[in-house]
Amino acid sequence: MVLPGAVLTRGGKSVTPSELAGVWREVVEMNLHELQYGRFFSDLDDELAKNVCVIGTGIRDELFGSPEQVGREVVPLGETISINSQPFTIIGMFAHYESEADKKARASLKGQPEAKVGGGIGIMNIMLASITERVREIGIRKAVGATTFAIFAQILVESIVIALVGGVAGLAASYGFVNVLQMLTPSANSPVITVDAMAMAFLFSAAVGMAAGLIPAVKAAKLDPIQALRYD
Repeated sequence: MVLPGAVLTRGGKSVTPSELAGVWREVVEMNLHELQYGRFFSDLDDELAKNVCVIGTGIRDELFGSPEQVGREVVPLGETISINSQPFTIIGMFAHYESEADKKARASLKGQPEAKVGGGIGIMNIMLASITERVREIGIRKAVGATTFAIFAQILVESIVIALVGGVAGLAASYGFVNVLQMLTPSANSPVITVDAMAMAFLFSAAVGMAAGLIPAVKAAKLDPIQALRYD
């Protein structure tokens, strides 16, 4: 049984967990959760309807302080917290438990570097082909006074712009696709796109565009204007 919007409180501190549910003890094996301290629910807890709970490290950090803040490992076994104003005793703590939202956010980042590297190779090939077609144009520009750095900067900026346009298009398509999936799938299993993931993908697009444009930019900047003007 999932309890949406539940509030956990202790000593003036409160937190709303991303996921809180009443479960049987078999859920640990089913979801591959790992207990770091204490124990999970028992049949006796169920029979006696005991007010006991198992928390994750995130809840521990919010209500009791993180090890970095306290200066030591914090194990709140036996402590009492309130869940929607009802007292519950902590009997166990997961080893860095990840909520479904955390797992989805982490999964959304997997594979991005590989995809972006593939995109970078494509951008590099496009720019190299573009330079081959624009040899005479580059030669004319250098003949009328364009500096080597100006040519280098132009090709590099073009590469970054291509990468950013592709990145924006990809983010827009991903956002629309995720919205469609959210309408078709149950809320517990629906995918999410976080602002952090989108920002990281956008920044990575710019970095890939810059890296992919370096070789074409150097090649264009090194063109000899006389030979470029003779190029057919």
